[in-house]
Order: sequence, then C-alpha cells, then structure tokens
Amino acid sequence: ELQNQSNPVTREGALNFRATPIPDWASMQVIEADVRQNKIFLAPGSVWDTKRWLMSGYVEVARALLARGFAVELVGSPQENALCEEIATAVPGVTNSAGQTNLSGLVDLLSTGRALVCNDSGAMHEAAAAGLPTVAIFGPTTLALGFRPWQNAATVVQRDLQCRPCGKHGAKKCPLGTHDCMKSVTSGEVLSALEALLP
Repeated sequence: ELQNQSNPVTREGALNFRATPIPDWASMQVIEADVRQNKIFLAPGSVWDTKRWLMSGYVEVARALLARGFAVELVGSPQENALCEEIATAVPGVTNSAGQTNLSGLVDLLSTGRALVCNDSGAMHEAAAAGLPTVAIFGPTTLALGFRPWQNAATVVQRDLQCRPCGKHGAKKCPLGTHDCMKSVTSGEVLSALEALLP
C-alpha cells in the first residue's frame, strides 16, 4: 500500500487532498483537535524567502477573515516575529504569537483553531500533527518533489508555471527576478480554498 502512495504531479490550480487521501495509518496527527474558538491561524514565514507568499496577501486575508467574524492569530518562529508584527500592525485586531511557543507548544496551539493558511513550510507539517485543516501556498516548490501537507483536510494553492520548481527548497531570491509563482496568487483564491475546506 505504501508503494502506491505518491504525490500528485499537477502544478495547476487549487488541489484538494480529500480527492487523493492518504490512508489513516499514514496520518501525522498526534493529538486531537480541541476547537474552542472560531480562530484561523496564519503562518506567513519560511526559512526560504521565495517560499513566502506576499505580506499584502496575508494582510488581505486577515482583514477578510476578521470581517467575517473569525479571530486571526499569527504564528511563526522568533525570526519571523518582525514579519508577523508588520501584518498585525497593518490589521488591528490580529494577534501575533510568533516566537512564543516551541515546536510541541505550537502543535498544541494549532489544535485550538479552525484552520491554518501558510506557505510550504514547517507550520504546514505542524498543522498536520495537530489535525488542523490547512491551505498551503506553494511557489518555488512542487508536490512532485515529495513534500505535501501530510493530511487529508488540506488544499494546495499554486500556479502552473514552467519555471516551477526552481529548487528543492526554494531560494533567497527568485532566479528569474519575477517571483511570479507567489505574486500571481490572489487573496481571493486563498479565501475560496479556505471556504471550501471548512465545514
């Protein structure tokens, strides 16, 4: 059964993983969700700069979610705190918790939310461990490289560009100087993917 498991190779559109589920035994989930709030987490960071969706995209998503009655909380590493603080400053009412948890603490925190919007990053895998539905924005990397949100309640938003992938993990700068893989993804697409994911 394991040999039949492989990532979809498509680089087109929003890919909902409920259509290509992993078996229960392959799930990364380690704790049960404990949803007490109508809260959406945003994780705008990544070790690799080209894997980061635009800050303006996260700002637009945060504003739209607040307007729809959700609480919005930013998460990330201590190194991503400045980025998260910029978003929190731009969108009053958003909570910035970046750098305030260790890895296991982040899993516990994520288990209290309704969903996560993130890049192809460590937060995506933390959400899988917490059983948190996830919308992941993929840019320089592709599913064919073998990485994915390792859970079924997940959607990947991406662009079908000939330059993808430009590397196994992304880079500090776009090799073409355009960063179209991320710049062309709209907040409307991300919000639509999130709406389709939530019950």
